[in-house]
Amino acid sequence: MTEVMIYYSTLQAISHRAGDSWVFTEEGTTAHISRQHTQDYARLSGQIVGLLHDVVLSELDKDGIVCGCRCPACSVGICVCGLSSRGILREAQSEAQPAVAEHGVPLAPPRPESAAARASFQHGDVIVLIDDAELRALPDLQRTIRDHAPGDRMPLKVRRKAGLGTVFVEHRQEGVAIRDGVDPTDDRCVAPSGPEFHRDQATQALADLQSRKSANDGGKALASLTPREVQVLRLVGRGETNPEIAEELEIRRPTVARHIANILRKLELANRAQAAALAGREGLLR
Repeated sequence: MTEVMIYYSTLQAISHRAGDSWVFTEEGTTAHISRQHTQDYARLSGQIVGLLHDVVLSELDKDGIVCGCRCPACSVGICVCGLSSRGILREAQSEAQPAVAEHGVPLAPPRPESAAARASFQHGDVIVLIDDAELRALPDLQRTIRDHAPGDRMPLKVRRKAGLGTVFVEHRQEGVAIRDGVDPTDDRCVAPSGPEFHRDQATQALADLQSRKSANDGGKALASLTPREVQVLRLVGRGETNPEIAEELEIRRPTVARHIANILRKLELANRAQAAALAGREGLLR
């Protein structure tokens, strides 16, 4: 599964170079597919780690080797060794990840003959400020550049081996293939994935349900859901827990619970297992 995740992690860079961009598509991209599959594989890997810890602790218990550490939980007989091991593993994995745009934007080699190349940007440079504003995430860079008018000289503070320096780049939008019907102010490349994309997909699924006018009771009931409820139902159908759904959609856990309660009431179902089965039958998981 780790090998598969490595393969998926390369797809976005390759597909973007082939023009598979959020700006030019209405139905998701290769990057969206790889994002979902990578999450699925990572979730399964986590479940395997948890299972291994459970097995090890069970074997130790059978051999009479009891927990003897001095942590507060152990002092009352509660063993949290497995959870502690998972926490250490999660922290190590997080620290080992490649740098992302959280404390500046690390750069690959700029496109030849581009404004960035003429400004002498090099591989390994890190943009930390643009227009004197700190870059906290990649959308900050995308949004600031987009909002400049063609011909503007944008001041970028760059961290290099020799130290910090200011580089001016002219905003030109050069080398960009603007296709028919594409709005150059399109926001999808600013924050290309995440809740907005999943909401759009849920809206499309709801429109498909309504246009099909399914003759079975399940299809008719699903058409009565709101786009957000369809969105939550799709994630329930994939087997995600309430905390996982809350993280995926960036909403609070009580909000997820309320949506699920509304779904069960509208669909006249007894539990989330029945809701997941209905989502599968009606094609929401495709």
